[in-house]
Amino acid sequence: MMFNNKLNDTSQDLVANYPDLKLVVFDIYHPLLNLITKPSDNGNTLLLFDHQ
Repeated sequence: MMFNNKLNDTSQDLVANYPDLKLVVFDIYHPLLNLITKPSDNGNTLLLFDHQ
């Protein structure tokens, strides 16, 4: 999360200093975290281990 915050700050600085710059940054941390912590919110649950 700290990396994402610093990346966001840096990208905003770059865009401010270089108005013609086209910069795209994707936050993959939060979507992946939601898949792990709340799998049922995403339509189905993931069975990682089968304890048979």
